[in-house]
Amino acid sequence: ETEDGHSALKALHEARTSADPFHLAILDMQMPEMDGEMLGTTIKADPALSGTVLVLMSSMGERGDFPRCREIGFAGYLSKPVRQSRLYNVLMEAMSKEAPAEVEAPESRAESASAPAIEAGTNGRLRILLAEDNAINQKLAILLLEKKGWRVTAVSDGKKALQALESASFDLILMDVQMPEMGGFEATETIREKENGTGAHIPIIAMTAHAMKGDKEKCLKADMDDYVAKPIDPKGLYATIERMMAGKPQPPAGLEPAGGSKVDNPREVAQLDLSTVMEAVDGDKELIKELAATFVEDSARQLEELLESLENGDSEQIEQRAHRLKGAVGNFGAGMAYDLAYELENRGRESRLNGAIQVYRKLEQEMERVKAYLSKPGW
Repeated sequence: ETEDGHSALKALHEARTSADPFHLAILDMQMPEMDGEMLGTTIKADPALSGTVLVLMSSMGERGDFPRCREIGFAGYLSKPVRQSRLYNVLMEAMSKEAPAEVEAPESRAESASAPAIEAGTNGRLRILLAEDNAINQKLAILLLEKKGWRVTAVSDGKKALQALESASFDLILMDVQMPEMGGFEATETIREKENGTGAHIPIIAMTAHAMKGDKEKCLKADMDDYVAKPIDPKGLYATIERMMAGKPQPPAGLEPAGGSKVDNPREVAQLDLSTVMEAVDGDKELIKELAATFVEDSARQLEELLESLENGDSEQIEQRAHRLKGAVGNFGAGMAYDLAYELENRGRESRLNGAIQVYRKLEQEMERVKAYLSKPGW
């Protein structure tokens, strides 16, 4: 184990000099000074080290970079948090002589075999571009999609989605509607403009947590082909993708806000519905705890940013930040917190800031209860 790229190169050379070389190296994508891609390029360019088998590991789900990394010589890919069974299977396949360029977990292939056949890509596995800026939403979506054996490239905004489309081909796009830099509607408009006159049309499924009347029509009017509501329902997501790839888009009748809880009667510990996240990780409580830790840390930062927007009276930022927080809490079935964030999102959209700080204080209290639930032993 080494802490950075320079230390890794030193360890590889020392092992080579001592006639006990490393056969395989797992490289983190996000490292200071020298990232995983740069380190992999350096290793493969060095005749003394070029025989080392390389596996790329990333916590951000930026799989749009993988085609380029595959050309560098990476034999496998791991998403963090890493599960023991996936780590084992990826390493076994990467070390085999017949290892595919991009390694998928065998359990994902088994589940894919039981799903409706979808011909996509060069090997029958659907290639999906996921554009989602919320870290928790992104991780959960990746887990759900990879369970089907589908290959996922995840980016955090519309601009990065367009960049990914320039460097790789995809069978389908899952596009969040609200993202920083460039939102889903704007990105879709650019994609459709580029398709004009080419005969090409990549299916785009919108992901929206607005749950407001008219959103369905707005998505379809923006040349999106279908949409799913957030928090994501796994069965609904799979059905929508399979309908889309079968050429039969059929948007649901409408969206309803999750939760429905009242904002009074506070409780010491929130009551959460973990069914969605539980299904996404096959009931793996250790993995859920890792996701929960990320959620708690990220939501604390989001609350601070939301409060800053409220204090500045910035309606647009209030809408965007409340929307993002709403998406995060929805994945963990926190109905009351979802409703409060939803209320702040609407107030920001409508510039109704009178009394918004009181709603925020209730949200802050409810988030403490959510945190208390996730901190309970044995939950």
